[in-house]
Amino acid sequence: MNDSLAQKYPAGNGISVVTHFADLWRRREVLKRLGIEKSHWHDGIRKGFYPPPIKIGAASRWGAGEIEVLRLAIVSGQSGDGLKSTTASIVAARVSGRIW
Repeated sequence: MNDSLAQKYPAGNGISVVTHFADLWRRREVLKRLGIEKSHWHDGIRKGFYPPPIKIGAASRWGAGEIEVLRLAIVSGQSGDGLKSTTASIVAARVSGRIW
């Protein structure tokens, strides 16, 4: 994908468009950055510890900035409700159009 695709799909209707598709990571990159297994990641998404993917057709991606915020939260010792709160902030930022 390239930046011209972002120009074809401008932000609107409450949907935020990432201007650089390189800022969206595949699951394998997310797992590598966080150092966790696929099953742990999906279980964490179901339980609200990790953010759900950004869907682009059938593809699932996560914002690089979102994952960095999540990684810093984990490194700083957040777990349980603290991690859920960070994830809720990430999801709220997506909905409001803010990009990490």
